Amino acid sequence: MLSPELVAGIRRVKGVKRFGQPVGNWLAVEEGQQLVGAVRTDTLRGKRDAAMLGLLLGCGLRQSEVANLEIERIQRRDGHWAIVDLVGKAGHARTVPVPLWAKTAIDGWSSAAGISEGRIFRAIRIADPVGSKVGGRATVA
Repeated sequence: MLSPELVAGIRRVKGVKRFGQPVGNWLAVEEGQQLVGAVRTDTLRGKRDAAMLGLLLGCGLRQSEVANLEIERIQRRDGHWAIVDLVGKAGHARTVPVPLWAKTAIDGWSSAAGISEGRIFRAIRIADPVGSKVGGRATVA
């Protein structure tokens, strides 16, 4: 417990001033919704793409973090879904909340692809020499 004087002092501290504008092209909320809505989720590739976009847009993950994400990292904590101990840029570990719509997209992809452990996102091959077919023509490597 902190004293009221200490709390009042902490609240008076101003944040770091930001100069200039953020670099890059930023999406508006409507543009992000249009992007996610444009993905066809009736195919295996579309389900994978929708899950990737969910993590990129909904969780703010980097491309490398999405590519290396393992399904065991997605856990339910305090009634909410989160990516636990995600190791990102410069080796920093963080916990990232996952919105329900992104978790639904991840579940759709993982169940269609039969992924229950390891990396979530894997290559999709049109012709598989083993012959295991998932969701039509495409198979998951």
